[in-house]
Amino acid sequence: MNHLKGDISIQTVIITVSCFILMVIVHIVLKRAFSKKSLILTFFIAFFVSIIIFISSNAVYMHLKSLSFSYFMPVFAANLIILICADYCYINTVNIVNASVRIRILDEISGSVSGLSERQILRIYNAGGILSSRLERLLLSGQIIKRSGKYISGKPGQVLLYKFFMLFRTLIFGNMFKTVVKKEADFVKKD
Repeated sequence: MNHLKGDISIQTVIITVSCFILMVIVHIVLKRAFSKKSLILTFFIAFFVSIIIFISSNAVYMHLKSLSFSYFMPVFAANLIILICADYCYINTVNIVNASVRIRILDEISGSVSGLSERQILRIYNAGGILSSRLERLLLSGQIIKRSGKYISGKPGQVLLYKFFMLFRTLIFGNMFKTVVKKEADFVKKD
């Protein structure tokens, strides 16, 4: 029986890794095929495809090995959590270039032969420019809509997505994340 447990662990880890690789490939194909669609939308489609294939593959595996549900469930649950965490790390890694001003500033500095002064950096990354580019990106993807000079949510599902990510961040960082966001918001209001 211990030999069987080892086989189950290795084989289900292979399923998990394969589903993660599949998610990355599907995401790349979707993003290139539908370049106007948001990065997050194409990610979630790829994510759900990988989850469906993960569940299906594990169900087939459990049936072929004649394993009881109660025996197989802990391995399945652990691998599902690993897959979700790997997917979460992937989207954050891919999206960091779009979302992080710090990364963009470092990229500009590294691309400059003689370096950049603070004034040059401020010309490239002023608060108005950053806000304008983010609003433009949100408008292009349909995540927000401009009506009568005001921005409104274009996709109600995006609010649920935002709340999901905030829940996930709060579970990981606790209230520390909310405190940092509040301090940044207070800093911006002072300008």
